[in-house]
Amino acid sequence: MIIFAVTVHQSKENYGGNDWVDGFPIAPLVISWIFNSFLILFTLYYRQGRPIHPGWVLTADLFVWAPAVPAIVFSVGLGWFWWWQPVELEFRGELFCNNTYNFWSEPCNPLIYKLGKMEIAANVFLALILIMHFYLFVMACIKTHKWRMQKKREGAARRNIELQYHRSPEEHARNQPPPPAYTPSAGSERDLEGGSPISQDENVVKYA
Repeated sequence: MIIFAVTVHQSKENYGGNDWVDGFPIAPLVISWIFNSFLILFTLYYRQGRPIHPGWVLTADLFVWAPAVPAIVFSVGLGWFWWWQPVELEFRGELFCNNTYNFWSEPCNPLIYKLGKMEIAANVFLALILIMHFYLFVMACIKTHKWRMQKKREGAARRNIELQYHRSPEEHARNQPPPPAYTPSAGSERDLEGGSPISQDENVVKYA
């Protein structure tokens, strides 16, 4: 984002116009920075595992990678690096810089080489961000689909209980009888007191 901003400033200050080409990619980068900052703060605030709705993640990732595609296309297609040209020397090895010879060469016009290199670096980073957010977008689509299917199953189970018992699931759970209390058997009581009578007789015979 900083590289694109510097490129826009240098381009507008020295050549004027056409600064939107490098200004357009700033928009998805700003959206990505704002959303990821919010997501980090949200995760740190809710440490008990409260998840963010996958639909919000899906929407944010869409607003990042979708405009990033045309931003890269325009920034690369109209970049300053397309104006680069090799140096042409005279037969005596002299270098002339004019409108006919070497006007767009690096010795005569070093600024466009600086701008072009900055555009290449910025677009590489923007492409990495695009790939990352597109992957997160696909994962968010899968999570959203699973979340919707789970809500449908829960809604269907709730409707089945309401149709079968003519009451809500909460009312049905409250009217259920409590589980039976645990009552130990007589044999288990003897075992707890010190073993079965047979084992006690065997101990008497053994130590008599």
